[in-house]
Amino acid sequence: MEINLQEAEKLLKGIAIPPRPAILDDVNREASKDEPNFGKIAQLIGQDVGLSAAMLKTVNSPLFGLSKRVSSVQQAVALLGIRNTVNIITGLALKASMSGNKLPRLERFWDSAALEAMVSACIASQLPGAHADASYTFGLFQNCGIPLLMQRFPDYIKTLHNANSSTDREFTAIEDEQHATNHASVGYLMARSWYLPESICQAILCHHDLSIFDSASHEINAEVSTLIAITRLAEHIAHGFLRLTSDNEWEKIGARALQHLGLGESEYEDLRDQIHQMMSQE
Repeated sequence: MEINLQEAEKLLKGIAIPPRPAILDDVNREASKDEPNFGKIAQLIGQDVGLSAAMLKTVNSPLFGLSKRVSSVQQAVALLGIRNTVNIITGLALKASMSGNKLPRLERFWDSAALEAMVSACIASQLPGAHADASYTFGLFQNCGIPLLMQRFPDYIKTLHNANSSTDREFTAIEDEQHATNHASVGYLMARSWYLPESICQAILCHHDLSIFDSASHEINAEVSTLIAITRLAEHIAHGFLRLTSDNEWEKIGARALQHLGLGESEYEDLRDQIHQMMSQE
């Protein structure tokens, strides 16, 4: 599934996508070499004090599941490896690039996104074939279109409330009806412009598609479906820990997400309790 140039221009009318930070270009240039220099990558990340601090805070969280704490970016890169490092700093750079607007609702948005991304990484680390780094990056990027629409449309908060409250309609259908665009499509275009892996881009585009788990012959591949299932489960577990009153998205798709991940009710409950315990240590 893709969006062509004409559709993209229509979807992005009046919406400014933040440019990909230069530090990501520098890190990816080194990471793509036949023999990348771990020390050079750590040095590049270390030039950005905010990014370095955010990276260490992230990888030292109990939810991220490293076997030992790290005290420097160089240690983190050596322990995580190139792919994990690139995915993690890409997600952290996203948050930094879009946090200039200090409206309280955006601060809450990013706090929630960061928590859900960490829970996604934790879940992925315990499932065969899943990748914690990709789940973390997708967790941060999946709703990145929301702040952009919030800044573009003064009444978008009302649309957001209506979409979150709906128990039967797809979230993006309500956005399309009100604004002729939606956060999943805008987020997909931003992810493509930042050169994220295609699986993450596709997962962003499809993460509110209620048919995503319906058929094995679905055009979306298993990696994309797994990213979406993990993040849906992470959101639900985070909602439960924070004692939020409702989770309509989980009601629409939760049973199918658990089935896709091969989790029965007792396995889900054990995983939830384990993660809640970790979250209480944050």
